[in-house]
Amino acid sequence: MSQITKMGISYRFQEGKVLVNHNKFLGYTKDDQGQLVIVPEEAEVVRRIYREFLNGKSPYKIAADLQRDGIITGSGGSRWYDSTVIGILKNEKYQGDALLQKTYTVDFLSKKRVNNNGHAAQYYVEESHPAIISKEEFAAAQAEFQRRSNMRGYSRTGKSAYTSEYAFSGKLYCQKCGSKFRRSAWGTGKNKKYVWICINHQINGNSACDQKSVKEKDLEKAFVRAMNWVINRKEIYLEELSRDIYHGLEPIAEEYTMEELYARLENLQEKMKGLVKRSIKAGNVDENGHSVLGAEIEKVQNRMKKLKEQITERSMRQKRVEEFREFLVLQEGGIDRFDDVLFRRFVDSVEVQSMVEVAFLFKVGVEVREVLG
Repeated sequence: MSQITKMGISYRFQEGKVLVNHNKFLGYTKDDQGQLVIVPEEAEVVRRIYREFLNGKSPYKIAADLQRDGIITGSGGSRWYDSTVIGILKNEKYQGDALLQKTYTVDFLSKKRVNNNGHAAQYYVEESHPAIISKEEFAAAQAEFQRRSNMRGYSRTGKSAYTSEYAFSGKLYCQKCGSKFRRSAWGTGKNKKYVWICINHQINGNSACDQKSVKEKDLEKAFVRAMNWVINRKEIYLEELSRDIYHGLEPIAEEYTMEELYARLENLQEKMKGLVKRSIKAGNVDENGHSVLGAEIEKVQNRMKKLKEQITERSMRQKRVEEFREFLVLQEGGIDRFDDVLFRRFVDSVEVQSMVEVAFLFKVGVEVREVLG
């Protein structure tokens, strides 16, 4: 009987029926009908977390700032951890979707549940409840996680965490070895200056990477020149962005439209519904039929998820281009000093090619090379 019960639960997941636990869920509560509804004050905290993360802050820094400001966590506590922030940034429910069966019951008598690491099918339901974060922002946050993890770093433990304490933190990487750069102070008193050093070179020496350090002030001046280069040629860049807005993005390979995939999913779900009804009536389980249909449903859902991510990625790029275009149109003249907010807002990364040359890669896909000094 437990197998039939399990099939019934599985079908409800496949059909898109969602039961979400709102306890310790920052931003949401449930109404009288048991539906998730947004708590405005808490939702603003969630939006702040996404905003600050996309502007370059690390989860650790965000957590520290929230705790400093006396913001209450979803569980009602005052202590914030970077793991809490990461959990919020990676929770698809904030964009109105739900990934079901993240855990599953291994024993119906003891009710013991464990993490689902591929032992049971998972089901992704879109627009199951009101969203706090747009799909574009959620996709951008996941892409930012990937970008930060792709930036190699070195430490004595073999691990390297992303930091956002300074404007260039997590943005500089070495063209020679791919490592991140670390800020260091040279000299004391009036002679004190800050430089950025390839972490691989700093820890492992010239044999690992012979990249030289670069001065922070030179980096700031180089950004001012790069920004002014774009501003002074904004008509050219605006035309290029309009012509090739999706430059550098992975092409969409899916042969079917989202509507066609939805239709395919509905057809499979109807078949599953019939299978479950027959199993319950007969008092036995067609495990093979359930497994085959479940695999097909999961395959279609994964294709839909991939296509949705690509569509969202393009929507996010369009949003960034519009934001960049608006800035350029309103900019009467160039900037005269380094602006860390502007840098975090528009620059994705900086490739240090040598001690005298860098390349600024803007979030809209524009690249500008500059000489240091």
